[in-house]
Amino acid sequence: MSILVYGGGFHPWENLAVEKRLFLSGEKEMILYLWQNANTVVIGRNQNAYRECDLSAMEADGVTLARRESGGGAVFHDTGNLNFTFIAPNGIYDIPRQMTVIQKAAAQFGIQVRLTGRNDIVAGPNGCKFSGNAFQKGAAHSLHHGTLLISADLGKASKYLTPSRSKLRSKGVKSVRSRICNLSEWSAEVTVEEMRQALVRVFESEYGAARLYRVPENDPQTAQFRAEFSDPQWLLGKASDYTVSYETRFDWGSIELRLTVSGNSIAGVQLFSDAMDEKLVPAVESALIGSQYEAEEMARRVRTIAQAEAGQIAGWILSGFSDTDAG
Repeated sequence: MSILVYGGGFHPWENLAVEKRLFLSGEKEMILYLWQNANTVVIGRNQNAYRECDLSAMEADGVTLARRESGGGAVFHDTGNLNFTFIAPNGIYDIPRQMTVIQKAAAQFGIQVRLTGRNDIVAGPNGCKFSGNAFQKGAAHSLHHGTLLISADLGKASKYLTPSRSKLRSKGVKSVRSRICNLSEWSAEVTVEEMRQALVRVFESEYGAARLYRVPENDPQTAQFRAEFSDPQWLLGKASDYTVSYETRFDWGSIELRLTVSGNSIAGVQLFSDAMDEKLVPAVESALIGSQYEAEEMARRVRTIAQAEAGQIAGWILSGFSDTDAG
């Protein structure tokens, strides 16, 4: 058996709240949640909203800002995009198997797609991106969600998303628009509704017949989560002064490190990143707070974090915070 959930509206804070409720539900079967947002920019948990999107243009055009709890980068959603979420107990959570559902669904429209990089699904000979994926691991359950660009307004994505030049350079492109594409460019038969039905067919073939689950109306837990996702401090972060700032890009993502230095000690740390591991940023921030503002001491502290990315950050610190791509 498996579980199928359809989103009931187009507002990102509500949809993310439902997703979080499902993530914490404790269900024993694989869940597929299909949902859509209207005119929304969604940023990763550890990104700097002011750097990743044009907030002024979004406000003028009535575009909603949302921040998810997983890592990764910023994306634009409209109703020409279909979002999917897989949620499962860790024992049956299997990213390659879940990706296969997406690949087989696309194949039903004659579209051959492939996985590339750390989290993208691409189509066509030039490998244009139509799906970006992000992940979240919990103690008992894990989550994998992503986008499916089908007939989205790609010009809006280029208008509202403002990635750094180093990120675009790492992708071998000059703009957001030149990197992404709609699946409708590769098949006249694919629509949002047809893709939704294809995903359900493949999902049930892979995981067994699905029972339809509906989140109760006026559910207090969902309302609590919606309030959290709409909190301005969650969306924009707490503004703070800082003394110095350093930036670089690794093969696993970009980082911006802001330090507040008092005397020769680090009194404050803010780290922004589109790294897929949402736990990396708080671990580095915790390691650096209170450190002497001295490369060897800072690197030693960061190396206590048991993640390969932390070792690369430590090396970057020892190199004098070189601003060239470190990956």
